[in-house]
Amino acid sequence: NLLQDLEELERNRPIQQIIGEAWFMDMPFWVNENVLIPRPETEELVYLVAKKNKRPDLIVSDICSGSGCIAIGLATLLPGSTLSAYEMSEAAVAVARYNHKKLVPNANIIWYEQDVLNSQFIRGDEDIIVSNPPYIPKSEYVHMQDNVLRFEPHMALFTPDDDPLIFYREIIRQMMKYAKNEAQVYLECHEKYASQTAELLRTGGFKDVSIIHDMQQKARMISAKK
Repeated sequence: NLLQDLEELERNRPIQQIIGEAWFMDMPFWVNENVLIPRPETEELVYLVAKKNKRPDLIVSDICSGSGCIAIGLATLLPGSTLSAYEMSEAAVAVARYNHKKLVPNANIIWYEQDVLNSQFIRGDEDIIVSNPPYIPKSEYVHMQDNVLRFEPHMALFTPDDDPLIFYREIIRQMMKYAKNEAQVYLECHEKYASQTAELLRTGGFKDVSIIHDMQQKARMISAKK
């Protein structure tokens, strides 16, 4: 009821969780405390992938899929594509499946509950790998807003201080080993670590490595090709 909602607002719970809805690419995604609330910069990542790829039959994998916003967004912009989405949290996968059924029931998306740091997720037939993985070092915890820290899943946000690029390393390692040549990768990243992430790709032999700035002029996305 309204009184409860006002109390939750006073506790700093995000409005999207209170109403159970976050708008992303003009679609109302269901969100709860098990998934990150989709951000505008992630929308920019989805539009970037779609702008650079016009073929109708693409095979796409979304790594660390959370609420499913990237995979579902791409399904709407790249009709006819086949998508696989990988997410460690069982509760997050449940949210993503619900959003799939509600928003794009005819889209060809398969959801995998899988720990991407400890299992193979690159099959070798993918045209595109896209990921918005955890990328905030735990030491930045103190600078973050209370509503994020208290109500959004830490496993989707934070990485170890001694290896903040752990997810990027694994995505690049698996692409080097298993992905086909010309496979593309699109990553959302921490602005502080964009150049380091780009360097990992260059060291891995990737070509066309580009750092792309978001609307706030932050180095937030990276694209490359194997």
